[in-house]
Amino acid sequence: MIVELYGLPGTGKSTIARAIESQGKFKRIKINSKIELLWYNFLFFLKSPFKFFKLLFYIFRNSNNWQIFYYKLMNLFLHCNAKYQKVLKYQYALIDQGYFQNIISLFEQQVDWEIIQKYLANIVLPDKLFIFQVDDQERQKRLLNRGHGLRQFQDEKIKDIWLKASQANNLVFLENLANTKVQFFIITNDKSVEQVLNEINFLFH
Repeated sequence: MIVELYGLPGTGKSTIARAIESQGKFKRIKINSKIELLWYNFLFFLKSPFKFFKLLFYIFRNSNNWQIFYYKLMNLFLHCNAKYQKVLKYQYALIDQGYFQNIISLFEQQVDWEIIQKYLANIVLPDKLFIFQVDDQERQKRLLNRGHGLRQFQDEKIKDIWLKASQANNLVFLENLANTKVQFFIITNDKSVEQVLNEINFLFH
């Protein structure tokens, strides 16, 4: 079973992913070396060459300079591809930065549902998608407590445009959940880690 976590930055995905993994049933999927990164992408290319080039096209199309292209190539393309190949080794696997998260990270401008839907038609789907939601005030508080920012390499003005677009695209996605082909569950993550874990564990019983 493959479970992917989705949500805006600051909704607690990584914290919950670590907590789920600590229970022992699920393996949190990480790519630990360049060899793994290249090998699993090679396997993905052999298995799905059309999707490989189609997803690469999205990276090119939504990158306006070399810096952002490299960032997206590594994080939104190569690592996502590799994770979804490595995940096949495990009976229960967890991905906390996967293809669905690219709805937030890929597009630099606000897009409509048709564009998001076309992108989703090219990805590998998880068995379950956990969607994390928390009110914006609490989310901003958590981001401040992190001690590090988002896309630190990027100019603040350009980054602000992306942040506003990511929130808008997140809303478009949430408004069209019924039109997706994945089994999804919404987790309101304004509770303690233990409460969220209990809520998630209940879904597997």
